[in-house]
Amino acid sequence: SSYKGIIFYKSTGLNDIYTHNSPAYSFFCSYIYKNNPESLLVIVPNKHNVQPFANRFKRMFGIREMEAFDDKWYYELSELCDSIDRNNILSVIHDILLKLFPQNIVKEWINNRYSIIRKRTNYDRKFYNELRYLYSVEEKDEKLWPLRMIELFKNQYFRQCKLEKTNAILNAFRIAYSESISVCEGMKKDRDKARRLGRRVVGRYVGTTLLTKGLEFDTVFVMNPNEFSNKKHLYVALTRATQNLFVISTSNLIRFK
Repeated sequence: SSYKGIIFYKSTGLNDIYTHNSPAYSFFCSYIYKNNPESLLVIVPNKHNVQPFANRFKRMFGIREMEAFDDKWYYELSELCDSIDRNNILSVIHDILLKLFPQNIVKEWINNRYSIIRKRTNYDRKFYNELRYLYSVEEKDEKLWPLRMIELFKNQYFRQCKLEKTNAILNAFRIAYSESISVCEGMKKDRDKARRLGRRVVGRYVGTTLLTKGLEFDTVFVMNPNEFSNKKHLYVALTRATQNLFVISTSNLIRFK
């Protein structure tokens, strides 16, 4: 309590943060509304807590799940990108978009026959026209055209996309296009560069200590510290903040199971 940047908040229950108008929920929301932090990390004790928290606050505050930095998903997706040819480009880009954006967003604009859904009322005219223009391009470059499609959806649905994965595949496409190599090779170069320079994540995220180790955020909320498996994980959680650290707990004393 003697440190200005550390605030301890005692909640009445482990699930208080999810309960509308509960004290912990109100405390968390009022802080976000008042301070509008651009660099925010919420650390939860278990992997199964991540998705419920993201689902609860993604639409409200743009808090998304922290993604693994270098798992096989990146290379599997880049191999899918390399399978694009002139005959399957529409179907494959449809599959790629479904892996990067929520299904309901993709289905709002593109049907199962890989055609643009005609809009009459209540739609974003600028996005619709840009999408129609891309689809009207007769000679669709196998690297440049998917890059433009993903960029278009990312700019429109920045908060809803899997941001780190979307950025990675865009970088892989750019490298592949500029160096005339495969997207998979472009992905390898992008991941190698990220390892050398170190990972820097900007935005609002929720994750566990395993995914956030080595990262720093201006503001960090640590949820239910009594639920962490050991003191090493708690240490990682408590040392991610550079300016403001909030600890929300049901107890003043932390005891490990």
